[in-house]
Amino acid sequence: ESRLAATVLADEVGQAGPADDTSTATPTPRLEANPWPSWWDRHFALQHGQHVTVVNMRLQGLGLRDVEVRPATLALAGLLQRAADPRLPLLLELDASDNELTDVGGIQLVRWLRALSLCWEGAGGCRLRILKLFRNRLGDGFCEQLARFVAEQQEAVDEMHLSHNAIQQRGMVALLVALATHRFGAYPRQSTAGPCPCWVRMEHNEVADMDSLLASLAEYPVGLRVCFAPRNKKGHSCTSYQCSVRGPFGVTVAHAHLYCVQEQSAPTSSIRWKPSKLVGQYAAVASNGWSQLDSDDWQLGDESSPEVSVVKAEDIAQCREVELRVDRERGAGLDLEADEYGFFVAGVEDDPGQDVRHGDVLLEIDGVPLWGGLSDEDINAAFGSRFAAGALLRVAPLHAIQRRALWQSFGLGKGRLSGSSSAFLTAFREDLSILGGRCGVAAELRDEEGGVVLRGPPASQRWAAEELINLVGFYFPERSGILVLPQLEWRGDPDALCEDPHAHHQVLCELQDGAATGADLGTWE
Repeated sequence: ESRLAATVLADEVGQAGPADDTSTATPTPRLEANPWPSWWDRHFALQHGQHVTVVNMRLQGLGLRDVEVRPATLALAGLLQRAADPRLPLLLELDASDNELTDVGGIQLVRWLRALSLCWEGAGGCRLRILKLFRNRLGDGFCEQLARFVAEQQEAVDEMHLSHNAIQQRGMVALLVALATHRFGAYPRQSTAGPCPCWVRMEHNEVADMDSLLASLAEYPVGLRVCFAPRNKKGHSCTSYQCSVRGPFGVTVAHAHLYCVQEQSAPTSSIRWKPSKLVGQYAAVASNGWSQLDSDDWQLGDESSPEVSVVKAEDIAQCREVELRVDRERGAGLDLEADEYGFFVAGVEDDPGQDVRHGDVLLEIDGVPLWGGLSDEDINAAFGSRFAAGALLRVAPLHAIQRRALWQSFGLGKGRLSGSSSAFLTAFREDLSILGGRCGVAAELRDEEGGVVLRGPPASQRWAAEELINLVGFYFPERSGILVLPQLEWRGDPDALCEDPHAHHQVLCELQDGAATGADLGTWE
């Protein structure tokens, strides 16, 4: 199977560009994208203006997990390629709050934002304006990468909502150092109400010694200025778009609003750094352009070659592959009879001889399916299209696959399906049910095994298996464009739903009883 030709890992900077005269040439990034519509598109919204395209990424409260970050970003990158004006800058508002993201998923997300900002060719590039990741399980590794992104983005991030996570001293210091030492002096930003600090929510994390950390950050070389955004009973209060606190004459506005930042729950087991030492370390990292974070401990692996989950169940029917022998004068020496599972081997001549025996059934020839209740004309045409010496036959004893359920793996990375959010799995099951009702099979999703069991007559099983290619591409952008799923298998004991084709009408009626009607098309269409 070949990957999409234009893809590159989104959380890494792409391959090096053409060589130039310097030894420190900046790599040329490329953005991985899914070119087709997907299930994730419903969570995105584009607002087209004359001078800017506003992109809303609405993933809050889905139970989103780390394995779903890459598919979501693939889908959004594809939507931008299809629907956004490449001549205009992008303004991003990302909300993935109230989910189950850890540092692994958070780092993937930030690196994708970094790749997008480097790749977007529109005038003015791409700017993250609002980031909402509160109520997740993010920690210091994520905050370090976010700090680097904030430092590299030329314009300010208006709001960063990171409360109710697991961020400790390192992560908080890194992010505040990035704001205070921004190379373009983007903080405080200029709003319609005047200079305004970045609205940073970091309460209910695990930051110890908050007062000492803020005192060290306020000193040279960082010089952080903060406003705690007090709430006034009379008059104006600080908000995300204005600061109501004014210091003595000549004192500039704060870099950051830190509302309720003192409310922390630092565990006794957490590492407590000496504030001045920790601040000094990150000040040095900032002065070097944050490049030291390239050697961090968070290695996400090579996702371009995910470990595919392969079912090794004991109830899988054993199929084998043999080469077809063809003699110029005697032919293949096979006595074949058309069957709903392919060509049934009724006899084998000694010359030229074959590695099949009476009772076997020929399921495929060079990858062309012969099973599925084909007519005599169609099965002969399929077999003849690949008939030649050396053609590869897929063979199994007929009794081993007859009346068995069909197993189709999705070819996903290990844990990709079982680690998905409940919202995703619910929608996927609903569309599988629609597909099954239309094709006349019972489709049972197996989360842990990463595939689906199709119970029905052979003709219906084949129809459903072919439809699955589109459905998998719709729900799993990382599989979109790969037109072949892993090889089908027959498994389990004989099943009443997998009887001969005459049972098709009865099975279809049973499946549609109380389920979607034929007029309810699957959303992947």
